[in-house]
Amino acid sequence: MNKTFDLIAHLKRQRAFSIGTFGPGKRTEGVIDHIKKELDEVLENPSSLEEWIDIIILAFDGAWRAGHNPEQIAAALQAKQYKNENREWPDWRGVDFSKAIEHVKLGPGQIKFACGYCLGEGKSLGESCPRCFGTGYYSANHISMDELRKKNLIQEIRQCNTCIGTGKVPTKEIGGTEQFAICPSCKGSSTIILTRI
Repeated sequence: MNKTFDLIAHLKRQRAFSIGTFGPGKRTEGVIDHIKKELDEVLENPSSLEEWIDIIILAFDGAWRAGHNPEQIAAALQAKQYKNENREWPDWRGVDFSKAIEHVKLGPGQIKFACGYCLGEGKSLGESCPRCFGTGYYSANHISMDELRKKNLIQEIRQCNTCIGTGKVPTKEIGGTEQFAICPSCKGSSTIILTRI
């Protein structure tokens, strides 16, 4: 097996196989029915990697059948990971292990600072915003803190969840040395700012 994995090439291969084997079209109900069956199999054998992979393959199948190309699926996967990393989550130690852990919803009058590139829309020229990765919000390190304070706009400053307050994230290992890049969520500021509307 190759050390590097090309997700886009894999999705193109999977799509060709799926069309040839299961036919064209959305098949939404059929894909969902299959996912439900695979979930039952995971419940019977939760340590089976193959059963978990079956669900991933079916989710990818549903995504391209819904009209999304491999490049869009890969970009959406990356954007969703960044979005989740920047959400606030409850302490897992206080949650029932048999229940889902959902992100904390911001209360009325609270927003994360809107991305200045897409103006909080999450999209630019019809595609996922390259600056905020489609989240619609971004760190405010490019805006004067004095200006935010003068206008009484700062509600709270939190440690960035993506880089855990370091301002950088690991990228790859070269010659046994781990390499780092500036955190894409906080742009190296190590914080995310919540502002008042």
